[in-house]
Amino acid sequence: MERTSDYEQLLFLYKAEGKGFSLEQYCINNEINYRTFDRWYRNQHERVRAVQVSK
Repeated sequence: MERTSDYEQLLFLYKAEGKGFSLEQYCINNEINYRTFDRWYRNQHERVRAVQVSK
């Protein structure tokens, strides 16, 4: 089972060196289950909300 830190590292590496690959192909090449990664990614980004800050 992958941990959050594993997924964070995978995402960082993909952004740094994944040019020319789809994220799905990058996961396959690194032996990571794409569906599990995608579920983690969506859950992480559901928690992020834009807020307006007044001065």
